[in-house]
Amino acid sequence: MQYSESYPRANSPLENNCSFGDARNSCHMISTLLSDAFA
Repeated sequence: MQYSESYPRANSPLENNCSFGDARNSCHMISTLLSDAFA
């Protein structure tokens, strides 16, 4: 799955630190929460 298509990567700076497969899922969830909080 490519989460980058679900939300702007610019709003998820943490994604840059999450290129480790499974770890990316956790970071994606965190990034989504942060993006939603700062939206």
